[in-house]
Amino acid sequence: MNDLRIKICQEREWEEYVSEFCDYNHLQLWSYGVESARRVNAKPEFVGIYFQEKLIGLTNIRLKKIPMFPVGVAYVNGGPIHVCENDEVRAKTNFKLCLQALIAEYTQSRNFVLRIKCPVYSEQGNLDRSRIFEDLGFRGSDTSDQYRTFLVDIEKEPDDIRSALHGKWRNQLNRAQKNGLLVSTGTDGSWFQKFEDLFIQLKQKKGFDVSLGVDFYEKVQEGLTGNGQFFIQVATKEDLVLAAHIGSYVGDTAVYLLGASTPEGNQLKASYLLQWHAILEAKERGCKWYDLGGIDPDGNKGVFHFKKGFNGVDVTAAGPYEIGNQALIVFVRLAEKAYRFLRKLK
Repeated sequence: MNDLRIKICQEREWEEYVSEFCDYNHLQLWSYGVESARRVNAKPEFVGIYFQEKLIGLTNIRLKKIPMFPVGVAYVNGGPIHVCENDEVRAKTNFKLCLQALIAEYTQSRNFVLRIKCPVYSEQGNLDRSRIFEDLGFRGSDTSDQYRTFLVDIEKEPDDIRSALHGKWRNQLNRAQKNGLLVSTGTDGSWFQKFEDLFIQLKQKKGFDVSLGVDFYEKVQEGLTGNGQFFIQVATKEDLVLAAHIGSYVGDTAVYLLGASTPEGNQLKASYLLQWHAILEAKERGCKWYDLGGIDPDGNKGVFHFKKGFNGVDVTAAGPYEIGNQALIVFVRLAEKAYRFLRKLK
């Protein structure tokens, strides 16, 4: 274990190092880590993990202490990233070493409960990482939901990707392409405003809410540059916005983050055309997989049916898992329940 060490990264170092890892994802964007910590009054830390002086992993960590106590939760979402090349044996070794380093630093040295949700990998890759968690003494946590999604292989030629779509989904895409829709892409505040106007209409009609809304992603965008930025794609007809979504295209896997469509957009199949353009955009930017942004077969059957039409691979990311002193875990969970109860009273 003396060969393992953790180093706090500055932003410039972080931006230099993350490109070395294929599993880099939007949850590990510097700006995302800062903003997600700020919204829950936590402290973000960005760390490099080294084995024998070689960088083997990176992760941002959200540190949330319990008021008036020197303990709390160290939360990793979408990390640690550790895949440098197409070598799953080496990746599993790096992953285990990363976890050992995080345990030593955050549970043994600093007395936090360590909670981790991994990024999504292949079905076997997710299973392998779950076994490593369990071998190291982690236990499954019910403090947040597992991340289940469809992954679409986009390394193939566009015609082959299209032919792999479910026949009915492909027919809807054909219809959309005949409806005179224009798809455009942007990154600045005006594009977020177009999306938010549409999203507010959808929320009011459907009566739902999301934990991370358009304002969160717009705030994160302020700290992003270049290909690290979120991309907003909008489908219009005669200057009328019919559908829009936000996507991220970093690392090997592009991800669909948030979307909305009007009733007119639904009739013209605008969402089908937007998703197709997102796949082509992701492919052009060098991504190998397209993550459809999560699925909920029971709670959101309509969206699940829409995403199932891509004929992607149904995968569930490893986590959430947690580890720490058992008495501390019990105390932290009680404190979290009390906090949630008090918030409901406000």
